[in-house]
Amino acid sequence: MKDNIFLIIGRSGSGKSTIVDELCKRYGYTSVESYTTRPPRGPSEGGHAFVTKDTFDELKPFLCAYTKYDNFEYGVTNEQIEMADLYVIDPAGVEYFAEHYAGHKTPIVIYIYADKATLIERMKKRGNSDEEIASRLLQDECSFATETIENLPVPYSVFLNYDLDEAVNRIHAFMELHEKEE
Repeated sequence: MKDNIFLIIGRSGSGKSTIVDELCKRYGYTSVESYTTRPPRGPSEGGHAFVTKDTFDELKPFLCAYTKYDNFEYGVTNEQIEMADLYVIDPAGVEYFAEHYAGHKTPIVIYIYADKATLIERMKKRGNSDEEIASRLLQDECSFATETIENLPVPYSVFLNYDLDEAVNRIHAFMELHEKEE
């Protein structure tokens, strides 16, 4: 079992899930499927265990990561983290995680960045309406304010995502470097 859990953050449309999927496919990493009260975006959407509000409430005492985004709740248990290498999370979730995680892994944040025009283009491609895009951009302005990112309770590194292969390869090299240091 590896000694780190890489917490992947980034604005909506930055490519977090795509990068995590590629890292798992190419290099055999595992990612956490967080519990969420959000409905799936499509019939084959992965990355989450979609549950009812009642089921989520039953899980709350066992969560080491929790956040609320767009009125939907997300969270994972210590056991899930211990079995994974990667977890897509938001900055508020990182703060909760730093306070509640009781496992042995060292958390390291990887911040995926793309400019606003790229974020909008990607959200349109995945089918978000103009209203949804505007809402996500506005919500992310607060979540990813400079002072919020600079005050994360966990070390972080920023990776640009304009070319998927380049981003995946750089992040993989970064992860490998950190595993060798342990």
